[in-house]
Amino acid sequence: MMVKFQGKERIMSRQKPLASKSIMYRLTGVAPPGPIPERPVWQHWEALHRLFPTWRFLGSILWTWSRPHSGFDALRQMRMNRSVVRGMVLLDQLDTQMLDDLIALARTNAERQGYLARTILIAYVSIPFSVGALVAQVAPLATQQVLLSYASAWGGGLAGAGVAVVARLILDAQARQFVAFLEMARIERGEPA
Repeated sequence: MMVKFQGKERIMSRQKPLASKSIMYRLTGVAPPGPIPERPVWQHWEALHRLFPTWRFLGSILWTWSRPHSGFDALRQMRMNRSVVRGMVLLDQLDTQMLDDLIALARTNAERQGYLARTILIAYVSIPFSVGALVAQVAPLATQQVLLSYASAWGGGLAGAGVAVVARLILDAQARQFVAFLEMARIERGEPA
């Protein structure tokens, strides 16, 4: 079967994949991500979002921490970031209303990321440790035996929970940095908040 794909012909296999994406979405109950809406605000959001991948955010954190002269001025360090400079060039081409719409989207995103981070902290840290402390008070010997018997499972569970919490906190910090970037662009324009 020949299929034209962006000017190139490709041969498609007649075999079906083992797990179709639509089946995976139906099994998990999650809707598949839709296309980007045609509104310009979403197109600008996607263009700006591509400039700030999470791996680059982590690198900038490590770079800032390794520089002792950075002090308390995190905005200066952020303003010198290559992605921020590129983003400022993109934002210079937009009118004030579009910038306000992007800031509103960024604040909504940051609020949602903060909510998810707090939820993960409560679900993976507060509740399990509270229940564990209560059980340890009620039956200390049984708790000690269970902990010693399943030490590797407990260690794996704690490591997984720790990774999930740290990942969610990183995404929360990145969303807040994106809001700061857009607010900084508004301030540089000399426009009121």
